[in-house]
Amino acid sequence: MAQDWAVQNNVRIIAGIEVTQHEAITTNVFVFWLVIFLAVSE
Repeated sequence: MAQDWAVQNNVRIIAGIEVTQHEAITTNVFVFWLVIFLAVSE
């Protein structure tokens, strides 16, 4: 699911669609928690 989302995001960036500030913040928070989750699960 996260992979599909990342692919869609990359497609949008490649297409030249500007990522808004809000989306950038949301992405950073998502990545932050994903890293913590992976660190804890190991």
